[in-house]
Amino acid sequence: MHAPSEGAHPGPAAGRPPRPAAWWAELPAAAGAFALGAWLVLRVPDPGLLPPAWALGLLPLLALAAWRWPRARLSLFLAAGVMAAGAQARLHLTEALPAWAEGPDLVAEGVVVGLPQRHPRGWRFELAVEGLSRAADGRPVPFAGRVRLSWYGRVPRLEPGQRWRLQVRLRRPHGLRNPGGFDYEAWLFRRGIRAVGYVRTGRKAPPPRLLGREGGHLLDRTRQAVLEAVRGAMGERPLGGLVAALAVGDRSGIGPQQWEVLARTGTTHLVAISGLHVGLVAGAAFLLGRRAAALWPGLCLRWSAPRLGAVAALAAASLYAALAGFSVPTRRALVMVGAAVAGPLLGRRSPPFRVLALALLAVLALDPLAVLDPGLWLSFGAVAVILLGVSERG
Repeated sequence: MHAPSEGAHPGPAAGRPPRPAAWWAELPAAAGAFALGAWLVLRVPDPGLLPPAWALGLLPLLALAAWRWPRARLSLFLAAGVMAAGAQARLHLTEALPAWAEGPDLVAEGVVVGLPQRHPRGWRFELAVEGLSRAADGRPVPFAGRVRLSWYGRVPRLEPGQRWRLQVRLRRPHGLRNPGGFDYEAWLFRRGIRAVGYVRTGRKAPPPRLLGREGGHLLDRTRQAVLEAVRGAMGERPLGGLVAALAVGDRSGIGPQQWEVLARTGTTHLVAISGLHVGLVAGAAFLLGRRAAALWPGLCLRWSAPRLGAVAALAAASLYAALAGFSVPTRRALVMVGAAVAGPLLGRRSPPFRVLALALLAVLALDPLAVLDPGLWLSFGAVAVILLGVSERG
């Protein structure tokens, strides 16, 4: 056997893929590159986006190239962000309502999805359109997607899973572009809502027709049942609307005076289920899971206390996010909880900032358009500041 020459050191052979530890160390930079690529392509007015099928085919090749050539990894993650966000944006834009279909009466057939919301003048709900045509001549409209509708007057009870044939008027979403204000159009775009409008009723419109009920939509039906149970238990109590908002995310029961109080006190965000709520539920479940391991030592023979707490946290967060309808903020929070509990589940300790970077990369990979959501950066920024403060104090 020959001794290694002086100055030689162990390391991966030339051309060999980097060790997992190298990937883990560069994860924050990779997540930042992916986010930058997604943001850049969405800021260009006409970027000439690739078709979604092409982008989905190229993304695995980029991942393989990033594994083989570590020096080009950040550039490849930047390109992956561009392709992922561009593919999703193009998919949304190609499903938009045609311009000639705005204005005239249309006949829509579809299924009620989500939780229909009551308001003083009627109902507001989302309809998954499966067929659309002009009412005047039956000309088909090439459109299939979610629309947000208002139904005024005496409206029959709306429930998730109902299939309706309705005469409607639709238009593409438009919002005010006031700097610093709420971007209604971007909010609808991220939720996958392709058009807004209202149901036509009266003598000149045929009566709406209930065609039946779909067998699925278990999640929406469960949320509706929980909402009805909350309303039945709270009755006419003034806090009933707040309880319903915190339970299933339905804020239609909050009155104008309560909204005014929330606005004046700067607490309106507390009644919108978001990362704060999901994090509190996950944290409480984690502590309860650890406590259960202490009360029943037999559990520790199979599960350690941190691992049992992690399982409880992930299960509770998933259940609460489901009750909230898996809205964009709750999906983001659920992914963050999953990244946070990955260490205890795998029995490993990980640097907090790398776990945060993993959560950011996972959120943007599932929903690249979230890079336009200010709430995304407020959530991750707040967590980063907290982690920085804790590390400095330690």
